[in-house]
Amino acid sequence: MNRRTLTRLDLQKMKESEEPVVWLTAYDFPTAQFAEEAGMNMLLVGDSLGMCVYGYSETVPVTMYQCIWHCDAVRRIRLSLVADARAIQATGAFALLVEAVPPEVCKIIRDELTIH
Repeated sequence: MNRRTLTRLDLQKMKESEEPVVWLTAYDFPTAQFAEEAGMNMLLVGDSLGMCVYGYSETVPVTMYQCIWHCDAVRRIRLSLVADARAIQATGAFALLVEAVPPEVCKIIRDELTIH
């Protein structure tokens, strides 16, 4: 299935028309492939992979390199991969929970977004 990637404007129109948007968290190529076949609109990749994939008791040990590695695997499936907090804000989110992120990264996110 080779679907068009959703844009911020597509998501905004879907929200305005109350059309559901289906999201799934995926950390690897096979999961992303199943999600594509099932018709998911968006995939999320985040630091929860520390607990779900690596068996950590929390997300703190997850490195940015691990997140990038998993984003790279998932993005090969031509879905709209949310790797940018601005995309979440653009869909109308009123808050964003950022956990286990270095302070300098939090500051960048905080400075870039109007939601907190």
